[in-house]
Formats: sequence, structure tokens, C-alpha cells
Amino acid sequence: MNTCLKYLVITVNLSFWAVGYASDEHKHHSMPTSEHHSHSMTHQGAMNMELIEGVIKRIDKGNNKVTIKHGEIKSHDMPAMTMVFNLSSPNLLQNLNKGDEVKFKLDTDMKTIVHIEKK
Repeated sequence: MNTCLKYLVITVNLSFWAVGYASDEHKHHSMPTSEHHSHSMTHQGAMNMELIEGVIKRIDKGNNKVTIKHGEIKSHDMPAMTMVFNLSSPNLLQNLNKGDEVKFKLDTDMKTIVHIEKK
């Protein structure tokens, strides 16, 4: 009887372990898929960021913003216009001044400049 009880306890423990392991494996496989999807979307978004041409109309260093009169943004079906953009870093505007012709890239939110350079 003791031997049967030991086998029963071992079997029950193994069953709980197997269920827990399968559950953890399921979490492991499902989470990276969404993380991978997010990563690939970020990577894909970075690869699809087009270089936009424009002219700096105003620099607002205090609020980390810049106003640019830009050309058409084809990837987002946006016509040419003048817009205020956030900067991902205040350092982006080093060596840039009002009136400079520039090329820049926007983050996926289409409101934040992540790269800018003189044309």
C-alpha cells in the first residue's frame, strides 16, 4: 500500500509539473510571438521611414520643437504643408538654423523627428 501511495503521489506531482510546464511553454511561445511582431513592426517601420525634405521655419529649443515647411509625405498620403514637430533629442538641431533646407525622418507617430540633416 505504501508503494501504491508513493506512485500516486509521484504521478500527481508529475501531472501538475507537466501542466505547469505546458502552461509556461505556452506563455513562452505566445509572448515572443507578439514581442517578435512588435519588434518586426518597429524594424519594418524604421525601414519604411522615408526621407522628407523641408525648410526650417522656426526653432523652439525651450519646448524641443521645430516648425518645418515640408514636401509631400508619400508613405502617409500627406500633402506638403507647414507643421510643428517634436524632436526625439534636443541635440538633433545642433548646427541647424531657421531657413536651412533639411532632410528628416519621422517616428511612426508622424509627430516626432528622429533624424534631421542639412540638405
